[in-house]
Amino acid sequence: MSETVLTTVGTGTLLPSAARVSTGHLVETPGRSVLLDCGSGVLHGLARCHASWAELDVVALSHFHPDHLVDFPALLAAYRFRRRERPLTVIGPPGVTGMLDKMAALYGEWMTDGGVPLRVVPLSAGEVWRSDEVALEAYPVHHTEESVAYRVETPHGVVGYTGDTGVTAGLGGWLRGCRILLAECALPDPPAMDTHLSPSGLANLVDACLPELVVVTHVYPPIEPADMAAAVAARISPRPGASRPAVVAARDGGRVRMTPYGVTVDPAGGPV
Repeated sequence: MSETVLTTVGTGTLLPSAARVSTGHLVETPGRSVLLDCGSGVLHGLARCHASWAELDVVALSHFHPDHLVDFPALLAAYRFRRRERPLTVIGPPGVTGMLDKMAALYGEWMTDGGVPLRVVPLSAGEVWRSDEVALEAYPVHHTEESVAYRVETPHGVVGYTGDTGVTAGLGGWLRGCRILLAECALPDPPAMDTHLSPSGLANLVDACLPELVVVTHVYPPIEPADMAAAVAARISPRPGASRPAVVAARDGGRVRMTPYGVTVDPAGGPV
């Protein structure tokens, strides 16, 4: 059966964890693959998930904090040992080209000198990047000056990805209709800062965009992701005539499958 698969490769934060590496999520359709962020540990996490890191089509960066991009130079370095001929598309907010130039000045000009063929796409609000089977659109969110969320359109529906964000006006309406909402929920209520979501803020976002499944990620220790997911689920408003969406805690190596007939979560501990 044709399906779109979301693999939560890295579900942690900047803080070290024995169970979770930093942020990176893989969306795969039958013909395309998109890596959403590439934080520390994600490159080796792709190998542990048996994901085809050598055949990635797109890397989409939500912002420029190290827990979301520091493994990107490592990915390019790995390609020098498993050479690829077709370009890798790198999508990011405006400023992504300058950010890559700065990384090349630090790590070496090999990053951008054509040895690894790159197509860099700065994606402004309202713009849509399209390729076979997938389309990405960005929306500015309240975290850093450049931070964006993404809508990833696939043949089987939309995956909405918040990146890192606080409560952001209009985000729920923009994500309305996504089948899977992959969302950060870094902080407990009341949040200690306004640049990350807490259960109340995420529940309000869910009420606005009405997904089938909510996948909670980027939870700061010592809070357990399962406890955060339960707190979010308890705050989602009832839907007259409809059930609340399922809310699950992301785990490194977890998979969610989306088909025309439903969205299912692979059981914990199952094959990855």
